[in-house]
Formats: sequence, C-alpha cells, structure tokens
Amino acid sequence: MTVKIIAFTLRGGRQALKIQSELEKSGVDAQAFCFYKYAAQAGAVPVENVKQWCADNWSGSDGLVFVSATGIAVRSIATFVKSKKEDPAVAVVDESGKFSISLLSGHIGGANDLAVLIADKIGAIPVVTTATDVNGKIAIDVMAKKNELFITSMFMAKEVSAAVLAGENIGFFSDIPVENGLPDYFAESTRCRINVKIGIGPAEKDTLLLVPEKLCLGIGCKRGTACADIEKAVDEFLSVYDIAGECVSCAASIDLKKDEAGLLEFCEKRGIKITFYSAEKLNSAAGKFTQSEFVRQKTGVDCVCERAAVLNTGGKLLVGKTRFSGITLALARKEMRIRI
Repeated sequence: MTVKIIAFTLRGGRQALKIQSELEKSGVDAQAFCFYKYAAQAGAVPVENVKQWCADNWSGSDGLVFVSATGIAVRSIATFVKSKKEDPAVAVVDESGKFSISLLSGHIGGANDLAVLIADKIGAIPVVTTATDVNGKIAIDVMAKKNELFITSMFMAKEVSAAVLAGENIGFFSDIPVENGLPDYFAESTRCRINVKIGIGPAEKDTLLLVPEKLCLGIGCKRGTACADIEKAVDEFLSVYDIAGECVSCAASIDLKKDEAGLLEFCEKRGIKITFYSAEKLNSAAGKFTQSEFVRQKTGVDCVCERAAVLNTGGKLLVGKTRFSGITLALARKEMRIRI
C-alpha cells in the first residue's frame, strides 16, 4: 500500500512525519510532504502547489492523508474525484493528532481502514461515518474487496446496502463455500426483493452479481488465428456469463502455441500474462475434462483449454470448453472460500 501525506504548517509537517514513521512500521510505503515554507524544518518533502500535488499522486497512490482542516482537503481534491471504484482512500488528521477522519472511498478505497490504522498508531480518535459501519452492518463492497470479488454493478451494490440498512432480508446465493456463517439478514438460497449472488451470471435485474477476480482463460486455437478473432470470441464468451474483462488476470495454452502471433498479440493488448504448458504437463492436470480424439491426435492431449486453465490456477473449472470458429475457450478459478 502506498500512502502520501501532506501538511501545511510546521506543526502539521511534524505530525505528517510521525504518521509516515508509524505507517512504515506497519509495512505501508508512506511519504510525508509539507508546504515549502516549513518543509525543511519539518523534515518533509516540499510542496508549492497542493492542486499539482493531488494531480501527481491521485492515480499512483492507494491513499492520501491531509494533515489539515477537512475543508482544505475537500477543496484540494474536489476536481479529481471520479467514483468509489477509481478514487484512492482519502483521510484527514488534524495537526494536533486528535482525530483521524475517513473522508473519501471509505469502503472500496480503504479510507475507513486507513483512518482507523492511523488513529491506532498515533493515539487519535477514528471518525468513520459510512452508514453500514455506523449501524454495525456488513458493507457489501468491503466484503467483495476482501474476497477478491468484482462488483458488476455499483447501482445494485447501493441497492443492497440500502436494503440492509432498511432492515430487509437479502437473498444470498453462492457458488463458492462461505465460512463463518451469514448475518441473519442474509437469507441463504431464498429469493428476496434484492439478492446477492457470488459466482458467474447471467445476473438478474434484482441481483448483485459478484464475480471472482484473478480468473484464468484457457485458450486453444487453430494455427494462424488472428488477434481480432480471438478478441471477438473472448468478449462474447465473457458477456454470456456477465464476467468483466478485469476479472481475467491470466491465460494459458499448450506450448505448441507459444509462437502464435494472434494469441500473443491478444494477451499483450489485454495486459494479461499467458503461460504455455507441454502436452505431458497438461495431461497431468487433475479433474474431468472434455475429450476430443481429434485434438489428442494433433496435440497429444484431449483438451487444451480446460486443462490449461485448471493447471494454471490449481483450482476449479468455472466454464467448460466453449467452441467458436477455430477457437476454444474455458475459464477456471483458484480454490477459494468466502469470508463474510
């Protein structure tokens, strides 16, 4: 986690240095900045323009901490705020270190956790105002983040939170085992007005679909298959199950394809790493797979895409072999359990 801290007075700069030191003890990559008039005395990196500082650090940091009045922080970040899925955590600490306030991106961004961590380290009072926390309820976006689940609809995530706060029962369905039990307002395997499903789609309009991240795409293709054809097949394949492209973090295939230009171009364009396995290694994958004698004769293994995806994750086949013109696709995820 990377956190940048900014202060505007000498006293604030010294507080920023203290926060930096304490965060570093917790394994956080932290750096303290201060308004240039006081930076040298405080021992912090000098800053001349706070708006430029925000611009420089907004996208590249997990969290920003203002040692200042809350109003200064609000005005400084206002033009950079986009959405809770994109914005970094923003916290505010007064220069005396009395309060540590979660200001922006409390759940997904982690500002609540950051404010609480800082409070614990410097002896401040943590201030967290998100409704689910105040009411002692589970925040669905926090649960998703902690379990590496992709939120397919922020609108439905808000609907779930609103229903929880209103005292409604929420239908709960999961293709992945859940540990520690469920809160009493989650009605397991029972459809309600608003529902949550952990797995793959297609999602229904009254259901928040949470899809596992870090999925592996198993790919088989004919020699000379173009990148555009693979892209089209993959996009169609994922859309059927409401799986966002962000959930696919890697790909796998047989080593016969390691010089396949279209396949390599596709992975480079999507920013995913592809791993190639020998037929011998693919045949060692555990599980039941689709069998094709034609594929066996050509490659030495009965099914490339399913075996490659499972071998890469060491987990479970999520979507089996799906055929497109000259392309076969499968999807696997690592073994996992959901912790509420």
